[in-house]
Amino acid sequence: MLRAADQSAALRSVVDSGVRLRLVAAIRAAARLPERILGYPAEVELCGGDGAGLYVLGTAADTPLCRLRAGEAASAVLLLATELGLATSLLSRPLEVGGTRMMVRDEVLGGALCPQLVLRIGWAPRGCTPPPTPRRPVDEVFTHLAL
Repeated sequence: MLRAADQSAALRSVVDSGVRLRLVAAIRAAARLPERILGYPAEVELCGGDGAGLYVLGTAADTPLCRLRAGEAASAVLLLATELGLATSLLSRPLEVGGTRMMVRDEVLGGALCPQLVLRIGWAPRGCTPPPTPRRPVDEVFTHLAL
């Protein structure tokens, strides 16, 4: 949490069981919306039952500078988690939905901060190799140029 504070952001743990249930429900609802992010629905199924902690990264405002600071804070938190041998995943989709974003702002961050990112942090299951991260086909990313 101090790593986030070093970047002018706040990292709050979602410890209240009622708030956690509502946040997990909102995460799952966001996964069912159109324009799904490749692989996101499968990742969401892990929320709630694997013992990972849910955290919300917030900033004082929702300005470009604050979003930059949130990215720097996320980087610092993820590096520390990796150093400690923890598994992480980032969940931004629920914050792209107005109602969910307001619920996270009010119920997790106490209305004082703007939510920027939801993170899952915990121990990876033993003996379980996660599936590879989905990737778009190369032809959708690159254009072949004739030389």
